[in-house]
Amino acid sequence: MNLADGRSYPVPHPDYISLPPKNATVAIVYEDDGTVHLLPLLTMTGLTYRPKKRAGAR
Repeated sequence: MNLADGRSYPVPHPDYISLPPKNATVAIVYEDDGTVHLLPLLTMTGLTYRPKKRAGAR
């Protein structure tokens, strides 16, 4: 997840992000060390998707 101020937050699996059920204004991103980020959706500028490489793929 990329933000307008240049910061980015990795979301390695759907379990690492959540949105409130209605009228979401923030995304909640979790890290393995227990850190939780509440990120305003209005500052999100994009998402980068990196598919996992298959075994044996070059």
